[in-house]
Amino acid sequence: MQIARQTKAGRAFPRAVHATEDDLLGQTFGMRTIIAATVPGAGRTAMWLTQCQCGAEHAVPGDKIMTGHRLACKACSNREKGKRRIIANEQKKQQKKFLSFAEIRARDRQIAARHAEAEAAFV
Repeated sequence: MQIARQTKAGRAFPRAVHATEDDLLGQTFGMRTIIAATVPGAGRTAMWLTQCQCGAEHAVPGDKIMTGHRLACKACSNREKGKRRIIANEQKKQQKKFLSFAEIRARDRQIAARHAEAEAAFV
């Protein structure tokens, strides 16, 4: 009960950011720019009207913006996830390059030649 009262008063978490409307208007967080303050939601969290770079406008809780949980709208974040997935798949393809039988034999010959040189130098 004591923690609940402190949380409401803003004292339970000293790192919590309590920004005023003047502080946040026009600021950009990730891909979102804060346009205006809106009416608080049911949980009485400060809500902010934001505009994404794609032009979509959404009301977002202030704590989600400040902590970096909602830095883009769903469409933009899905687009970014898709780009990251494509890059990761390309990197996996480059790592899993299969060698032909001739390439494997050539590589084995090079390894055998290096071992023979090392043995000759040792003797």
